[in-house]
Amino acid sequence: FAGGIFFLLRGRLGSAFTFIAGTAVLVGALVLTTPLGNYFHLYQDRAGAESFSGRTILWSAVMPAIKAKPILGHGYMSTEFLMFQVNAVGWAAPHLHNGFLEALYSTGAVGFVVMMMILVVIPKNLYRVLCLAPKSDYLYQVAAGCLALYAFLIINGFFNSSFGGKATPPFMVLLALVVVSQKLLQLARDAATTGKRTL
Repeated sequence: FAGGIFFLLRGRLGSAFTFIAGTAVLVGALVLTTPLGNYFHLYQDRAGAESFSGRTILWSAVMPAIKAKPILGHGYMSTEFLMFQVNAVGWAAPHLHNGFLEALYSTGAVGFVVMMMILVVIPKNLYRVLCLAPKSDYLYQVAAGCLALYAFLIINGFFNSSFGGKATPPFMVLLALVVVSQKLLQLARDAATTGKRTL
């Protein structure tokens, strides 16, 4: 999906369709020719698909704990001990498998607001770059790539702790996108002011 967004932002509808179709064919081939297909059948038979591998059960169980400390949360990286605090699933959950809930549980409303500010400023900056830079300019292409990467991190964040908790590589990439998007916007504004193309 994020790869398709990258090609769409660059105005290449055919490439976006080809990329998504090629990925679907590759996934289908892997499911049919590797043990991945057996895994999906086992996953579905155990009702894992209905609860996203027990994620929705975990999310429901942790809501009272979030409501108990809504402002400051339970402390940074407190989800590392989640298996001892919330005994809701039959597996050792090292985190909440959701970046938004991770931020709410660990750092409360204070941390959640900061996280939302980060999640808003990145696409806002990148959208402005796309508006300022010509499509043939490298700034436009880099901004389109960053926006596709951002989309991937957000989608992943709904089912994984890509952000809001431990400083994992995806979280650090998200924080880096704040700086990169600011710099790209500055370069695009400078180029628009001077009338000079960056490439």
